[in-house]
Amino acid sequence: MGSILRQKLTAQPAVTDETKGLQPLWDGFARLVTRRLEEEEIGAVMVKSISSRRVTFEEYRTGNDGAQAVFLMASKNVPAACIGHVSRELSAIILGHKTGDDSLSGEDAQSHEPGMLDVLLLQPIMTALFDGFKQSCDGLEKASPFSGAAYRNGMTRLSAIAIEDEKAPLLALTFDLTIGLDKSAPMTFLMPYQPIEKLSILLANAPSKSVDDPEDPWPPHMLSAAMSARVQLRAVLERCPMTIAECARLEVGQVIPLPGVSLNELCLAAWADQGHLPVATAALGVMKQFKAVKLMSDPCEEFIADFANAS
Repeated sequence: MGSILRQKLTAQPAVTDETKGLQPLWDGFARLVTRRLEEEEIGAVMVKSISSRRVTFEEYRTGNDGAQAVFLMASKNVPAACIGHVSRELSAIILGHKTGDDSLSGEDAQSHEPGMLDVLLLQPIMTALFDGFKQSCDGLEKASPFSGAAYRNGMTRLSAIAIEDEKAPLLALTFDLTIGLDKSAPMTFLMPYQPIEKLSILLANAPSKSVDDPEDPWPPHMLSAAMSARVQLRAVLERCPMTIAECARLEVGQVIPLPGVSLNELCLAAWADQGHLPVATAALGVMKQFKAVKLMSDPCEEFIADFANAS
């Protein structure tokens, strides 16, 4: 039900002229945000709108004074590569869900002042979002402004983050989320503006690639990640279909006939979460006193496509 609602209500990103080349990235990241939050089982999560604006850290901190749930992604080269700012409403919804406090999902959400418990509960979510955002940038033209950056820490106030030049331009990327039927909660990410602008120009001038496909906005690195995943390869001699009742009646010493077995026609299959994916055919033999299989056909083209989809 959540996915159907999301198709109807998810808005197209509203980006600044300076960062219009990053629209596929914002859209892909929005999908990551909704999926990661839905894993918390807080209800169907939809991105109602996406907005971006230039702002200094000084200006943003002044407008968001008081207790906050703030998270930092940093590296040696970039002490504040990305700042994640979770709104009071979203903090309250997560905290209320984890502690069973229904009042935090109602009118009390807007007045909720996040504390260290909020930070601890939100830390796994923000770590996953930072990692996903970094991977997405790494996959786009290999020009990521966050090279080497990783989740650093979480805190309760924006003032706890030290930025060398508080008047330097930042890009504030805000996702306005709808959770359940009527709960609304924004989430903002603050990034150095200049490297983001440079990445946007590179993408705007680059030839059209699969990342621009509106049906699949994820960057090309996803296929590369799928191809490097390890799978368990099995040589299957034969498959014997049975009912659950027949399986329950199996006994030690029982013989199951396999009339269709051919030692020259084993099926090599890769096993993933979705089940087995046929790779090629093989023959059973012996090599240096060990049983072995010899490939009798090349891996089929469908295997790579099916495995990428399954991954």
